[in-house]
Amino acid sequence: MEGSNELSNHASGRAIDLNAPAHPMGKPNTFSAPQRKAIRKILDFCEGVVRHGVDYYSGRKDDMHFEIDKGASEVARIARKIRGLSAPRPPSTPKPPAQPAKVVVDGKLGAATIRRWQQVMGTPVDGKISEVSSLVKAVQRLLRSKGHKITEDAGASELTGVGVVR
Repeated sequence: MEGSNELSNHASGRAIDLNAPAHPMGKPNTFSAPQRKAIRKILDFCEGVVRHGVDYYSGRKDDMHFEIDKGASEVARIARKIRGLSAPRPPSTPKPPAQPAKVVVDGKLGAATIRRWQQVMGTPVDGKISEVSSLVKAVQRLLRSKGHKITEDAGASELTGVGVVR
C-alpha cells in the first residue's frame, strides 16, 4: 500500500485494474448498463469473494478495480464452483445428516443406489446420472487419484458413465 511497508492488493496479486484508460479512477459509471449487469452477475456468483471498486463504502469509486476480498479457503471454494466441481456455500447452521438411501442388493443401478453413491461421493443427491454429472466427475477424480488412467468417456448410454479405465 502506498506509504506503508505492506504490499498492496495489486502487488500481492489479489487485485486487477481492467482497461484503466477507459475506466479511470474516480470516474463513475464508465461501464455500459449491460456491462454493469454482467459484472454484477459475476460478483453475485462469486458470493463476496471478489469485490468491485464501485462498491467501496468510503473513498473514491474505482470502476476498473476488482479484488479478492476473502481468504484462501473461500477463494478455493469459488475456484471449484467456477470449474463446476460442486462447491456450495457452507451452510450457516448445520443441517441434520441425511438418512442414507435404502439400497437393495439386486445388481441394478437404480435411483436408490445412485442416491447413496452420490451421498458417499459428496455430490448433489438427485438419484440420476446426467450426461454431465458431478457424481461422474467425482468418481473420475477419485480413480485418477488412485493412479487409474481415464482415456475416454463411455457416454450416457453406458450406465457406468465413468469412462474407460486402463
